[in-house]
Amino acid sequence: MEAADRLLREKFPLPFRKSYWGGKTIFRDLFYENLGCSLLEAEEWVDTLERLGKIKFQQDPGESGQGTWEIL
Repeated sequence: MEAADRLLREKFPLPFRKSYWGGKTIFRDLFYENLGCSLLEAEEWVDTLERLGKIKFQQDPGESGQGTWEIL
């Protein structure tokens, strides 16, 4: 989990705009391609990091599904 957190901080030093599911997919694919895990493990890591407050999505008011992802 530490490697996943470190990788996110390196690749996304600033908040970025994306949809909720688009951002989760980017994170999952990043873990899968760089950390030698399965897609399922990568998805679980994304969910865990979100649950722990390490990554956060802030939806834009009035925008359906669009917002900003931040690595905390």
